[in-house]
This record gives sequence, structure tokens and C-alpha cells, in this order.
Amino acid sequence: YEKSAIPYLKRRKKEGFCVVHLTMYGVGAQKALPGLAGRQRILVVVGSEAVPAEVYPVSDFNLSITGQPHSEVAALAVFLDRLLGGKALEGFDHRGKLRIEPMERGKKVVETGLS
Repeated sequence: YEKSAIPYLKRRKKEGFCVVHLTMYGVGAQKALPGLAGRQRILVVVGSEAVPAEVYPVSDFNLSITGQPHSEVAALAVFLDRLLGGKALEGFDHRGKLRIEPMERGKKVVETGLS
């Protein structure tokens, strides 16, 4: 969360970030994704009904996942999956204090010893 979104986005753009705004009103993500290939620094804006209108012109890409109402979390998940070519879940490098052991039923949380 950033209270003053526009100055923050402008500052990040000056630092070399490509600003991608996920919105129902944007260009279809499938068409725009090739334009993101090879970019190392991407800042994704995920908003809700309170996104200031100024976000649209300051963004490098205004992308739509479906063009229909959807959850912001779902839009982000689909965008990241497509951006990473469906490989986001392969070889996940876990460096947290806790690790979840995959199980068909129940849950198992293991301390990793990292601080």
C-alpha cells in the first residue's frame, strides 16, 4: 500500500521500473505480454474501485486479464503466471523461517532454522 500513489509511481519509473496497472479497462494481457519480455524491473499496480484516474496515464501498460469483473488477487495471480510462462511454481526458492510441507490432507509447518 502506498498512500500517495502517483509520486511513488513516477519516482519508480525514473528508477527504471516498468509500471503495469492491472485493470478491467486495459488492453488484453495476452497482447501486451510480449512487450514485457526481458524487463527486469516491473512494478505491478493492483487496485480496486479507488484507483485514482492518474494511474492510467502514468502506467506503461494498462492490462486487463478478462475485461470482466474479477478479484484483484486473481488478476495478479493470472498475470504473474503468464508473465513467468507458467513456471512461477517450479523451483521456488524458499528462504523463510517456516516452510510448508506439501500434504494431501492436513498441514505440516516446519521451522527452517533461518532467522
